[in-house]
Amino acid sequence: MKRKLFFFAAILASVFVSCTPEETESPITHANETITQPTTWLKSEGTHTVTGTTIVENTSLTIEPGTVIKFSEGAKLIVRGQNSSLTALGTTSLPIIFTSASNAPAAGDWIGIELNGVLPTTTMTFCTVEFAGGNNSYGAVNISGCAVNMTSCTIRNSNSYGITVSTNTNYDSKFGTFTANNISNCLNAPIRIHPNFVHTIGLANIITTATGIEIPGGTYTQTDETWKLQTVPYVITDDLTIANTSNTTLRIEAGSILKLASGVSINVSSSGNYGSLIAQGTELLPITFTSNSNSPQAGDWDYIIFKEGATGCIFDHCIVEYGGANSSWGMIDLQKNAQLSVKNSTIRHAKHYNVEAEDQTGFIAFENNTLTKANGHLMKIRAMNINSLGTANVYNTDTNSGIYVTGSSSNYNYIEQNATWRAVNTAYFIEDPLIVRNNAILTIEAGAILKFMEGEIMQIGESDSYGKLIAQGTAQLPIIFTSSSPAPQAGDWGGIRFTENTLEGSILSNCKIGYAGSSSSYKGNIIVYYSAANNPVIENCEIHNSKYFGIYLKKTSGNLGNPLLSGNTYYANVSGEIGQDD
Repeated sequence: MKRKLFFFAAILASVFVSCTPEETESPITHANETITQPTTWLKSEGTHTVTGTTIVENTSLTIEPGTVIKFSEGAKLIVRGQNSSLTALGTTSLPIIFTSASNAPAAGDWIGIELNGVLPTTTMTFCTVEFAGGNNSYGAVNISGCAVNMTSCTIRNSNSYGITVSTNTNYDSKFGTFTANNISNCLNAPIRIHPNFVHTIGLANIITTATGIEIPGGTYTQTDETWKLQTVPYVITDDLTIANTSNTTLRIEAGSILKLASGVSINVSSSGNYGSLIAQGTELLPITFTSNSNSPQAGDWDYIIFKEGATGCIFDHCIVEYGGANSSWGMIDLQKNAQLSVKNSTIRHAKHYNVEAEDQTGFIAFENNTLTKANGHLMKIRAMNINSLGTANVYNTDTNSGIYVTGSSSNYNYIEQNATWRAVNTAYFIEDPLIVRNNAILTIEAGAILKFMEGEIMQIGESDSYGKLIAQGTAQLPIIFTSSSPAPQAGDWGGIRFTENTLEGSILSNCKIGYAGSSSSYKGNIIVYYSAANNPVIENCEIHNSKYFGIYLKKTSGNLGNPLLSGNTYYANVSGEIGQDD
């Protein structure tokens, strides 16, 4: 009997000695649990399974490297409260896994992890969050009213967003750090975040999703921050305003792509507030503002408008395309006193105008840009602002369109400061009377083409206000003043009028002036009042197809206009070469 008992005891002892702790411990289940004391979930405890909602309330939850947490259908983990924190510090070899409890896991099996108002020490590193997204309004990770640190984490297979960062403007919801993370295979955007905190998305992230980082509009008010280059575009789904009572600056990193949803606009500055948008790309890494459509078309989005109070704005090596849905504004629209420099950029495929600057301001710089449109005018601009169009710009459109020059609400195109209109590879189309006054000198470069709409005129000087025109072409590059009609006829426009207040030294040389003489009161392509002897000089010009005379001399205080004429050619003028008042 004693031998039997001893043998049985030996067997039991050997069983206990041979068992490891992992073999004896069972998986832990957290069923609708509320944690109120500092707690650590250990890898050695086996798999942790969450059913229902587990809440960490005003305390800390620490998860050991290598721990696996499985979530049943519809389950979620909430960490909330100003004294709460989540510390999940995995490693490369021992990542922490948040996953589905299903034997056949699929996106949306569980809800996700919600971090609400937690301490800024909340950190996730080398964590994998997968098969979540059971609530279409929230991400696999949802951040609200706090700053969360995420490094080297993987978010994948979400049936909703990857990460949602609350856009409620009453709370600061953002990342403390967000670097070297990997987000893939999300039904919605990989990240949804308010424009004020996009800059908290850091570097070295690899995002491979069908859609980009969603920015749901709103007002950006940060002092000076940068939206960094990511592996997917930023997608702006509602109007974005860049403005604050003190100046606010948004910078876009070279190579970034911003996609705008249907009807969306970017507004730089607003009434009483100030803003600056600086988009400086490079030749190899341009910044692109484009449509969010998979089949982009002109007019998919609205405009980027620079309003009064927009200061120091820069577009350099940018591509702006497929906007311009609103006929009242250009795809890029410059309003009064706004400061904008545009260089080395491609502006194309607007529904209406690619660029508009019809208010009382011009560009700080506008150089080496290419504007392209299948048909229709490329730019709408006031005459006073044309001087701000610099060199090396290329304008590509049909032959009946170009740069549309308007007087805007005043209905007059005034030149009141010295200005130069450069010769470009398209024409200037003049909508309203073009008047040089206030002692201004308008210089037109050789090779420039000015096309005037029905009945419009060019006038040098005005009553009690003087002006001067210098239009000196060459035999190879004449300056052309003509009708805007595709099928021009004599009398289409009103001609060039040199008033009695034309400053001496005005000149038309190697110019072609045709199809004017629309008014019986001003019977010529060129009308000259007496301003001084031999003024203006008209030489080596072709003057043709006038409804009346080529040149008509008007009488002022008994004196006829007295231009200096030399080497001109006249043809197809209905009433003859030169006429005059009786």
